[in-house]
Amino acid sequence: MARILIVEDDADSRLLIRTMIEKLGHEAFAVGDGMGALGILGVDPGELAADVDPTVGSVFDDGEPPPTDGNWDLVLMDVVLSDLDGRDVCRQIRAAGRDVPVVAVTGLAMSGDRESCLEAGMDDYMAKPFTVDVMTDLLTAWLQG
Repeated sequence: MARILIVEDDADSRLLIRTMIEKLGHEAFAVGDGMGALGILGVDPGELAADVDPTVGSVFDDGEPPPTDGNWDLVLMDVVLSDLDGRDVCRQIRAAGRDVPVVAVTGLAMSGDRESCLEAGMDDYMAKPFTVDVMTDLLTAWLQG
């Protein structure tokens, strides 16, 4: 069973993705913003913190933040978050030396969007909407071995 962090600002999308992952036999935790994701992953936000309203707290589906022990098998990252751009969050994760696989899960599906995610350090890209079969294939590809 893998442990997967979902970074998604839309509550319905968080619930859908989390339900799919759990039905596929994995452990899923969700956070609704980029700053929360950086905190969970133990990454200093650096200059990104200046772009965020400090009065707005992170949204956690269970009311409590997910584990912060760094033992994540995969991060599913929305690109257009309420507080930060998911690509900037990924750049910060990479700058901190974290090698956890990060997959963009986004409604951005125009020409060049996939490439901009990969250039930001994301490992893969999945466009919304997606099916359970697409999610299954993605998890199989990144969680094998």
